[in-house]
Amino acid sequence: MRLSDAQERKLLLAAWCRRLALLLEMGVPLAQAVEIAGQSVGELSEIMLPLCTRVRIGETLAEAMTDQPEGFPLFVRAVVLAAEHARRLPQGLRGLAECLEAERFLDIRPAAMDLVGGVEEPPAVRVTREILARAAEQGASEIQLQAQADGVAVSLRLHGRWQPAEPVPAPEPEAVLRRLLMMAGIPYWIKEPAVGTMRVWIEQRKYEVGVRAIPAEGEGWDRLELSLRPVSPPTEEGEWA
Repeated sequence: MRLSDAQERKLLLAAWCRRLALLLEMGVPLAQAVEIAGQSVGELSEIMLPLCTRVRIGETLAEAMTDQPEGFPLFVRAVVLAAEHARRLPQGLRGLAECLEAERFLDIRPAAMDLVGGVEEPPAVRVTREILARAAEQGASEIQLQAQADGVAVSLRLHGRWQPAEPVPAPEPEAVLRRLLMMAGIPYWIKEPAVGTMRVWIEQRKYEVGVRAIPAEGEGWDRLELSLRPVSPPTEEGEWA
C-alpha cells in the first residue's frame, strides 16, 4: 500500500527541515538557505515559493509561515517561533524533522504497518506505540512517563488510582519523551512546565492525547503527564478513515 499524500508531505517537510538546519549551521544566510532547501522538495513548491519571497524581503521564518497554515501546521509554526526567539533555529528544525517522521508512523494503524514496505520503524516510535497501546487496552485515563537509564518508567491511572510504575525497555528513552513533546507542539528544549495536544491512532481508534511536560532541575525532563481520550469509535481491522 502506498503512503497517503499527507504522509508523503510530512516526509518531504521533514527532509526540508533537515536540509535547512544543515545550511544554517554551515553559515548560509536564511533567505539563501530557504531557497536552496526548497529546491530539494519541488513537490512542495506551492508553499516554498511564497515562503522564499517573504523571507527574502526580511521576514523571519515564523512570520513567513503565518499565511500558509495548511502547508505549515500550527505546531510547526510554534516550534519555529520558539526556536527563533531562543536563537536555536537549526536545533528546532532538526527536532521538527524527527517529529514529522515519527508522526508519519504513528498515523499508520498497527494492522497496516507491514504494508508500508522498505522503511524501518524507529525504536522510539515503536516504544511510544507500545506504551500508548497498553494504556488504551487497559482503559487508562492518564499516563506518567519518566526516562531512566535503560528505558521508560510508565505509570497508569486506572479507575481513579495510580498503578505502580513499570519499566519499558528502550534504547533511547529520552528520544521517546522528545518525540511526544514535539508531536504535542512543545519545543523539546523547554525549561518550564508546558502543555500541548496531539491526535493519534491507537489500535484502530483515534485518541486525543494531552501532554504536560515537567522539566527537571538540570537537563531534560522530570516526567511527562499524558491524558487519553478516545474521539472515534473502534474501526474494523484494516479499515482506513
